[in-house]
Amino acid sequence: MNTRGTHRSKIDLIEAILKYIHNEGYAKKTHILYASNLNTRSLEKFLKYLIEIRAIEVVEEEQRSYTLTMHGREILSIIMKLKILLSNRQGYIKGNKLLLSRLNTVLSPILNDRFIDVFSKEVRGLSGLTYDLDILRGEKEDYVLIPAASMVDNQCRELDSAIGKALLSLLDTNYRCIILLSNGENNCAHVMNHIKNLFNKVGIDENRYCFALIN
Repeated sequence: MNTRGTHRSKIDLIEAILKYIHNEGYAKKTHILYASNLNTRSLEKFLKYLIEIRAIEVVEEEQRSYTLTMHGREILSIIMKLKILLSNRQGYIKGNKLLLSRLNTVLSPILNDRFIDVFSKEVRGLSGLTYDLDILRGEKEDYVLIPAASMVDNQCRELDSAIGKALLSLLDTNYRCIILLSNGENNCAHVMNHIKNLFNKVGIDENRYCFALIN
């Protein structure tokens, strides 16, 4: 029994198939088979699925060649951005001494607190729902940290996700919220005003949140 590819996640396998087809422009089924390191039966299932969701299309029926659709290129882009975001998050958040130093420089005078640690934690909200939140530990209190620093420029979906997480944290927990934004983005002030207006509309006190502009 061929077990190639069984130790990789479905997302990893879809990324491998889409990336290979994208790089080739037009890719034959046999070539995709070797590139993805799948067995024939598994590859058939993935190709059928990707055709059904309109991520790829058949361009040569006899030789079974495939190409990416516009939707397929969008899916590949989202997968790659998501994996980069998730991998960066581990090094960016957990025990990041440089981040702590920057936050202490920027926010300690404003919040009258000194930050000593940053970590992820499951938090049970007032509604009973559970959230996986990044917590910034201060000597006086803990804060929810929303890392939106790499989400400001031309990545509206990711920014909306960060704002949504901040909104949930503010509405459903007793934590105050710190939203990280990149100091180098041209539209940073616009984003801050957008977030403030949104929070004001739902009645969130400005003392419940603040922004940290970091490089």
